[in-house]
Amino acid sequence: MGHTQQAVQLDPTETLDADRFMDYERSVLRSRLVDSILNVIDRPNMSICDVGGATGVLLQKLREHSSHPIDATVFEVNDAYADRMIHPSIQFRCGSIIENDLPTGAYDVVTCRHIIHHLVADNISNTLLLQRKAIAELIRITKPGGYLIFEEQVNLVKPFSRAVYHLSKLANRAKFNWKYFEAGNVVISFLTPKEISEMIASHVADGTIGIETESLTRRNVEWRWKLTLLMSRGGDMLYVINKNV
Repeated sequence: MGHTQQAVQLDPTETLDADRFMDYERSVLRSRLVDSILNVIDRPNMSICDVGGATGVLLQKLREHSSHPIDATVFEVNDAYADRMIHPSIQFRCGSIIENDLPTGAYDVVTCRHIIHHLVADNISNTLLLQRKAIAELIRITKPGGYLIFEEQVNLVKPFSRAVYHLSKLANRAKFNWKYFEAGNVVISFLTPKEISEMIASHVADGTIGIETESLTRRNVEWRWKLTLLMSRGGDMLYVINKNV
C-alpha cells in the first residue's frame, strides 16, 4: 500500500529575511489588528501568543494600551529574534506553527499578521496543505472561549497569486536579488479571499469556531508593485474568530 507524501515546509532560513522583517513588522502598529485585539482583552490574566511575532512589537503595543496586565509570548520560527526582543518580559518560544509542541487551548488570544503566505512548500498543492494546517493549528492552540485574531495579505486574482509563488521561488533558488522589488530574498504564496475563507469554513461547520469579523480591505499599492501587475490586486483579510470548543 502506498503512503501519502507529507507536505514539507521549505527551510524558513532560506525563504525568509529576518532583518528586513524587523523593519516591516512596525507596520502592524497602523493595522486594524491592534484595535481588534484590544476589543477582546477585557479581563485580567489574559495570555496572548503572537505567531510569527518577530521582536514583539505588536505585543508591546497591546500591553501599553490594555487595562490589564498581559502574559505575552512570541512564537517564532526564526531564533534570530530571540535576543532582539523589544521588552525582556515578553516570552520567546522558537518553533514552527506547522510542527509544534504547543498545548491545545494554551492561549486566550492567538494572533498573527501576514504569516500564512510565507508558509511555502515545494509546489502549490503542498503549500496549500501547509497553509490549511497552519490555520488548524492556530485554532487548536486557542483556548475555548478565546479568540484567534489575524490579518493576512491576499491576492484577489488566483493566477497572479500562483505566478508570484513560482517567480519568487525561482528568484530565490537562482539567488537573483533585486532589492527594489524585494525579489530573491523571500518565497511567498498568497491565498485568495475565497481560498482562505474555505480553509476556515470546515472549522465553522463542525462548531469549533464562530466568525465575528471577516473583512477585506483593498491595498493602496505602490507604483513599483503596480508595474508588476501581479501585485496590483491585493488586499488584507481580517478575521476575528471565537473558539467555541
